[in-house]
Amino acid sequence: MKKKIVTVAAALSTFCGAAYAEPVLLGTVIHDYGMGSGKTQPAGTNTLQSDRIQIGSKKVDTFADGFDISALLGEQIDHFVLTLSFKGTSSTPPWDFWLGAASQMLTLPASTDEITREFQFTANSLLGFVNNGLLSFGLGYEGNTHNNSAKFYLYDATLSVFGIHSALGDPGNPSNPGNPGGPGGSDVPEPGTLALLGIGLLGAVGLRRKR
Repeated sequence: MKKKIVTVAAALSTFCGAAYAEPVLLGTVIHDYGMGSGKTQPAGTNTLQSDRIQIGSKKVDTFADGFDISALLGEQIDHFVLTLSFKGTSSTPPWDFWLGAASQMLTLPASTDEITREFQFTANSLLGFVNNGLLSFGLGYEGNTHNNSAKFYLYDATLSVFGIHSALGDPGNPSNPGNPGGPGGSDVPEPGTLALLGIGLLGAVGLRRKR
């Protein structure tokens, strides 16, 4: 009988562990800026160079781009990580960037050399700004001044999306079909449901022991 109790407890522990899984990398969108095949060339008046884009401080030189995350919207997204490689932000800083909405501006660290920095955002702070599967991304000079001399260089931008693979998924999206184990997949149980299930399993074992 003790073996049965251990077996049920082990199964419950495994089940709970699966329900509280840590966020994993769901996908990435990489924009390698420059000219030529495979390079990302955003619209705008920024100066496009072979392996980078020059962003100036003139008001007309604000940078605008977007990440297509439509294939991941059926997943349980937890957070985003934006990785930027840039150079020259020490010239008349601060330089601002935003992800999702221009009202949520952050400042790039000042640097003379090329550096790479990561910035993390919660899903709740960004998902409301997704429009037709696109998450906007922008860069500009604080205050939108008209100083023609100030500029810096952006080499690439990578958006990494973390979360838990949804059991439901998006049936209309072949890249995210969800859990094929049943019609329409299955929901991840809520914590209260897990607690009741555990009590029920242990109660059933107790009744068998009395018999």
